[in-house]
Amino acid sequence: MATPVHLGDWPPLVISTAGHIDHGKTALVRALTSIDTDRLPEERRRGITIELGFAHLTLPSGRTAAVVDVPGHERFVRHMVAGAQGVDLVLLVVAADDGVMEQTREHLEVCDLLGCGAGVVAITKADLAEATWLDLVEQEVRDLVAPTFLATAPIVRCSAATNTGLDDLRAALDRVAATIAGRAADRPLRLGVDRCFTLHGFGTVATGTLLDGSLAVGDRLVCLPAGVEARVRGLERHNQPVARLAAGARAAVNLAGVAPSQIGRGSWLCHPDTYAPERLLTVEVTTLARTAPPLTGRLGLRLHLSAAAVGGRVRPLAGREIAPGATAIAQLTLASGVVALPGDRFVLRTPSPAATVGGGRILAIGPPRLRPKGGATVAAIQPLTSTDPDDRLACCLALADRHGIAAGRLPYTTGLAPGAAAAAAERLVAAGRAARGSAVYFAAALLPPLAIDLVTYLARRHAERPFEGVVSLPELLHALHLPHAALVEAVVATTVEVVIEGSGARLASHRVRIDGSQAALRDRLLALLGVTPFAPPTASEAATVLGVAMAELEPLLAHLGRTGEVMRIGADRYYLPAAIVEVERQVRTHLAGHPSLTVAEFKALFALTRRHAIPLLEHLDRTGITRRDGEVRRAVERRG
Repeated sequence: MATPVHLGDWPPLVISTAGHIDHGKTALVRALTSIDTDRLPEERRRGITIELGFAHLTLPSGRTAAVVDVPGHERFVRHMVAGAQGVDLVLLVVAADDGVMEQTREHLEVCDLLGCGAGVVAITKADLAEATWLDLVEQEVRDLVAPTFLATAPIVRCSAATNTGLDDLRAALDRVAATIAGRAADRPLRLGVDRCFTLHGFGTVATGTLLDGSLAVGDRLVCLPAGVEARVRGLERHNQPVARLAAGARAAVNLAGVAPSQIGRGSWLCHPDTYAPERLLTVEVTTLARTAPPLTGRLGLRLHLSAAAVGGRVRPLAGREIAPGATAIAQLTLASGVVALPGDRFVLRTPSPAATVGGGRILAIGPPRLRPKGGATVAAIQPLTSTDPDDRLACCLALADRHGIAAGRLPYTTGLAPGAAAAAAERLVAAGRAARGSAVYFAAALLPPLAIDLVTYLARRHAERPFEGVVSLPELLHALHLPHAALVEAVVATTVEVVIEGSGARLASHRVRIDGSQAALRDRLLALLGVTPFAPPTASEAATVLGVAMAELEPLLAHLGRTGEVMRIGADRYYLPAAIVEVERQVRTHLAGHPSLTVAEFKALFALTRRHAIPLLEHLDRTGITRRDGEVRRAVERRG
């Protein structure tokens, strides 16, 4: 790919055709752009569009738009759905000699389901009809589009054969395009691949619409769902090399490190460690009144999202079915994962007979799997349909339950740009609707019951082991069935009764004390360690001598270690501090008159066996009193 060029300051614009077979979509694109989008031999032989075709159109303002030409035959509606996803403007084509036909209606329904917001209607082949007939066709078109997003769209009569009305059509497209806002570029990168091939001298090239984020030459990518990593070697837009592309652009991406067999239509290109394919989607579904059967969990469907087509089943969350013409909240379980965000639009089709039955928008990605409980379940997740980002995020936090949502995952959970998602989370915290532990957010309503559980558990543990200062976080997570320490931190922030101290937590009122049987055990233990101060028993040996279980002795030893009444040296041996002080004194005295200290000499000094001597010598090395030099110890020279 050649040296990158600058393509102007307009935001990217993608136009998709729509309409019945043989209504002149491809001929119209060719007349507007001088590009023949029928590239396959079979398309040229049969005279129909089978695959997606691509061109670019310069509008009167100088703005350049990408044009996606879709097939009109009913057998290739799945290709049309792929082409219509992620477009900014729809060019609905109706032939003057035919008028509105079946695929005209289906294509318009698909565009409506996909949330297309703007468009222009072209009545083609105007040279084949008289004015009175054209008036009838135009009225038929107006009646058709009245309840759709094209209700106020301009209608232009034109002919690709005679070039009549083409300037008017370009002007209408330009006027409508000027009303379309650019897409946010600060969302995580996501490019839906609709074509992949090998180009001689360059290697693998993938094409598609940049749905979110921005893409630059040199970027590292991951191809999902395959998980194969690749690097962007070059970028093209409108057959021109560019250095960077923003959301909404049609792109040809020259990839290094991946073969065409590893990526194809329905794949996604993303930055590493951002998206993960998901098989469970919570959705708002609208079924077509004209053609849809009742949707139940037994009906096999295909989800069309971007260029992907994935099998799955829909499960209504209220009632057993979604009636034709109805809108309902449901969950979709898919045969394989898709890369999606809340707010994405999709289409549902039956595989046999092939027909469009509905579509809608994604409300939430991934677990939990909701249980249908009629109105209760729907009411709980109804805020996901809200236009208020705070309400949507609050509902997502409630669904996340004890797992919460990490700050870095907020954009993927809400579909908001990172800055907007972070701002919504902080507003919820300020309003008392959410809480934060470390970098994880939780629903505020989750925390009070957990705070009661935490206080109750700590009170019981402090009563059982009053000489322990804190209860470790791992123990609390296990005992209270909490998924991570961030939730403990969030819970503690809601109550003055608990404090986090070091790697554990305790009741604020708890004070370490030893009384009763523990005090007697402490006295007996210290006396036992003093019998042979330089060779004390191991902890397990001491438990046997004292007649107590290790479970009772270990906490006491840990407490005495914290208070400095014993010192742990080695894996399981505890010494009185006075004994260690005496060992250090005698070793310093020996080394003051001798160049070194052998293991045998050390054993003789304190009448020790090697089993007791080695841990003490290693302690002297660690504390800087001696240093090991081969088989002997020498004094550490102190400077200053």
